[in-house]
Amino acid sequence: KTDVAPTHPTESHDEALKPADDLKIIDGIGPKVEAALNAAGIHTFQKLSTTSYHHLKEVLLSAGLRLPDPTSWPSQAALAAQKDMKGLKALQNELLATRRGRRNPYYGIT
Repeated sequence: KTDVAPTHPTESHDEALKPADDLKIIDGIGPKVEAALNAAGIHTFQKLSTTSYHHLKEVLLSAGLRLPDPTSWPSQAALAAQKDMKGLKALQNELLATRRGRRNPYYGIT
C-alpha cells in the first residue's frame, strides 16, 4: 500500500463538524453550483473564503459548470463568515454595478 497525498486540501476535523452554510447567498452561486461545491467538500463560508480561484474553477469544470466566475466568491464568503451582511450586500451591489457597466460588444451591430 502506498500513501498518496491528496491533490486538493481536505477538510479539517473541526471544519467537518460545522453545519453547512447556505452558500447560495453568495452572488453567482445557485443550487447546482452549491451542490458541486458541497461535493468537493466546501460546505461553509469559512472553507469557501480560503479556497483558491483555481481550485474553484476546477470544481466547476469537473461538474460541467462553465459559466460561473468564482473570482469574488472567497471575498464574499469571508464577509459572510464574519457575519458582516452589510459588507456582503455592499460588495454584491458593487459587483452588480460593475456587471451592468460592462459594454455589450454586440450592442449596435446590425
